[in-house]
Order: sequence, then C-alpha cells, then structure tokens
Amino acid sequence: MRKILGLLILTALLSCNSGKDGKMKLTGQIKNVKDGVVILNKCSDFINAVPIDSTEIINGKFSFNIYVQDTNLYSFFIKPSNIEFRTVLENSRIIITGDVENSNKGFMNVEVKGSYNDSLFNVGMNISKKIANEPQFEKLKLLQKKYQLEKDNDKKWEIKTEIHKYSTELRERAKRQKIKFIQKYPESFAAETIFHFMYLQLPLEEIKTIFEFFPEYKKNKGKLRIIHNEILSRERLQPGMTAPDFTIRDVKGEEVSLSTYRGKYVLLDFWASWCKPCRESFPHLKKAYAKYNDKGFEILGISIDSNHDSWKQAIKEDNIEWIHLIDNQDVGVGNLYAVHFVPSTYLINKEGIIIKKITDPHVLDKWLEDNL
Repeated sequence: MRKILGLLILTALLSCNSGKDGKMKLTGQIKNVKDGVVILNKCSDFINAVPIDSTEIINGKFSFNIYVQDTNLYSFFIKPSNIEFRTVLENSRIIITGDVENSNKGFMNVEVKGSYNDSLFNVGMNISKKIANEPQFEKLKLLQKKYQLEKDNDKKWEIKTEIHKYSTELRERAKRQKIKFIQKYPESFAAETIFHFMYLQLPLEEIKTIFEFFPEYKKNKGKLRIIHNEILSRERLQPGMTAPDFTIRDVKGEEVSLSTYRGKYVLLDFWASWCKPCRESFPHLKKAYAKYNDKGFEILGISIDSNHDSWKQAIKEDNIEWIHLIDNQDVGVGNLYAVHFVPSTYLINKEGIIIKKITDPHVLDKWLEDNL
C-alpha cells in the first residue's frame, strides 16, 4: 500500500510539470526496435481507436509535444515493427520506456513516469487480479478445472454451484474495493472506466448510488452518459412495471406475441446457440419446465442468433421443448429488455407484470417452489 501511495504522489508531482503552454511533453525510449513511425491513437474503448498524431522513431527514441484535450487511454503503434502499447495520457511531462523483446502477441508492457492518471488507472484495474491471487481462491481455480473435465450433467451442476459460491465471494470483495476506489477518486479517468466495466453486473439502485459519486460536469459525458441512459432503461424494467410487449417469429415462421401468454407465469430466456453458459443451463431449466409447466409456467426462449440455421440446430441438439422465438433488428426485443449479454432472463406474472430479473437459477427454483 505504501509503494502504491508513493508512486501516486511521485507521478502527481511529475504531472504538474508540464510545459508553459500546458501541453503534454512525452519522450519515449524503446529498446530493440527498428527505425520507423509511432502512430498515436485515442481509444474509444479497448478495441477501437482513432489516429490523432504520428512521429518518427529513430534509434528507439521518439517524442510528442501536443495538447491532450481530455485524459484518456491512448495506444501507440510502432511501424514497421507492428508493436503496440497503451497508456493513459494527460498534459504533463511523461517518460515512457520499454523493450520490444518483452512484447507478447504484438503488445508490449512499458514503464510510464509522469502520468498520475496512468498510475491510478493501473491500481484500479488490478483490483480483481490482486484479490483472485489470494490463497483462499486457489480452490476456485481447481473447481473450474474439475468442471471442464466432468461429463455428467448432474455432477457438473453440483460443481457449478460450488464455483458460484466462491466466484460470488470474489466478485463481491472486488466490487466493494472498486466502489471505494471510485468514491475516493471520482474525478479520475480510472474511476469512470472501472464503473463502465462493472455497471452491467450491478443492480439498478447500486448503479444510481455510484453514479452520484461523480461530479455533475462529468455525468453527461462519455462513459457516464452511457451509464445514465442505462439507468433510464432499467427504470422501465423494474419489478412491478408492465413487461414491454413484442411480436416476433417462432421456428415455424409464425408470429408470436408476449401478450398471448397472459394468464401464465412466463420466463423470458434470452440466449444464443454460441453461448455455452446458456446451453449449459438448459438441463436445469428442463427440470423446472417439466415440474411446473402444467401449473401455469411457460418459457419463451428468445434467441439473439444472427444465423437461423444455427439456432434451429441448437434447439434440435439440446431437445428443448418450450416455445422458441428469434429476435430481429426491426423489433429489437433484446434492446427493449436492456439485454447486453446472454443468458439474461425475466420472470413475468399472469398479468404481464415483471416479477424480477433472474440472475441466479436457484432464485427461480425457490420462487417456483413457493408460488406454484
């Protein structure tokens, strides 16, 4: 902890030392690299980036002297070596050093001095990794290997239940530490990036609480604007709200509406043929369906597959007997229900009112047992 604190203090002092013009003055020294060009790109996320400047690299040395409009993640792409590295830049004096021989699959780790926000970003982004390496989570790794080797579905389910216990504890500890980090550094690029990574796994009220940690001037910009829109979407999908109706086609090409199933308890199960966790959940769902279907419980499986043949083949292979529908871009049922990943499931009552979003199959089992 003292090392981290010392690093942050040092980089904060260095970052105050920008030029009189307020620009970023960056110098780099990369060992074992050919002469060529360094292209500086501003990252919109961890995949996409837009070129904003370039400079020559001679004998491994290069420099940039530009005004950084906003603290952000940037990538450096070195040609013709085709090596990339990333760091958080700000308007300060920054020194970057690295060695191409330490690169892996085209990416190189570098040492960055002078960027307070880069140091803070690395501390925040390594929270989960640090916790995962603690001794008490070694059993989780062993269980994950055991799960991959197990062939029996019932035994796989038992192992998965135990994995769920350990992984939930890990996620909860990491989440608490990340929230403390955000609360401590609400104006930092690191805080909004960490929040953007985790918000989809959080319940609405928690998202709203964390959102309020940020200063007003940041709330309608970039990643926080996306999160604000998610808050508005989820508020329309809370328990007690009317489930958005839709009409899409089944495996026979016939139109089916959610409202057709008023008078039944309906589980909307968003899935895809390529989604391994989705298909691994089917044996458990089959048991629930067999037990409660004649008591008024129905499942509408809504696939987000773009390949209809793969969708139909998966239904056949897994021998799934409930109602199957396919989403399409014109209707966008997944968007209506704020589905960002699969599996995602909602439980709806006989009157078409949302009971809850199901994030744990054991919660569904308990609800069905208590109510049907």
